[in-house]
Amino acid sequence: LISSLIFSSYCVDLEKCVEPWCYFMLAASLFIYQTLDAIDGKQARRTKQSSPLGQLFDHGNDALALTPMLITGFCATQYGKTWRFLFVMMLAYGVFFMLNWRARHEGMMHFGVFSVTETQLMAIALFTLTGIFGCEIWSMRILGLIDSKDIVVGFLFIMGIYTNYNEYIAVQQYYKKNKNKKDPGQIYEILHYLLFVAGFLSWNLVDIFIDYPWTYLWIAGFIFCGIIHRLIVADVTHMNTTRYYHLLNPLFIMIFGSIYEFVMKVPKNKSVMN
Repeated sequence: LISSLIFSSYCVDLEKCVEPWCYFMLAASLFIYQTLDAIDGKQARRTKQSSPLGQLFDHGNDALALTPMLITGFCATQYGKTWRFLFVMMLAYGVFFMLNWRARHEGMMHFGVFSVTETQLMAIALFTLTGIFGCEIWSMRILGLIDSKDIVVGFLFIMGIYTNYNEYIAVQQYYKKNKNKKDPGQIYEILHYLLFVAGFLSWNLVDIFIDYPWTYLWIAGFIFCGIIHRLIVADVTHMNTTRYYHLLNPLFIMIFGSIYEFVMKVPKNKSVMN
């Protein structure tokens, strides 16, 4: 988080190519973070100090760290304030949500072929390459057909869809094999996430991401953390899913307010949503 804040003070518009040391700093800090994140659970279990609170703290911090990792990654690859940024951001949030969603229902965290650790290692590679060769490497045309950064997005799209689909199917198969297990409300949990996606994509209709990118991204990050925390608490307490909670209220405001202003073509100087 500290390194991301330092980086953001240089890349204030999400588009500026900054000094190489900034990218090397991000690569080093992310390597340290993912290494410690990978061993803390094993250490807690080895010393018999694991607890539900530790799980909430661990995965809750991971959810919080996901947003600055996405921001810095897309600054490094020079995507700027484009639809591809939002598309991959929501897909990454989806992978993180589905991994925790499956763990909530099966009682164990499963990682697919390309999951959290692989994504972090990929980000480390992106930061390192940017530090060595500069941001121009992501504007290179491969075979004169496609930018190198679009290959990265294409790969993340395929792996993200594959992971999300597999996590969903795994939970359905789990309940088929364990018919004595009661479904605590998986459909509502998925609807909460889809409402989150719909809310922030709708809000972008009034150009909030273009005009106030940092506000938009951090509000998205904090609300996503709230949804994940709800999921983890339901997991560790073995409680049924709450069908609706007040954290979801702003999402409805985003959807209906933004669509209304977009359809009615409300000017920005009279806009409530921007």
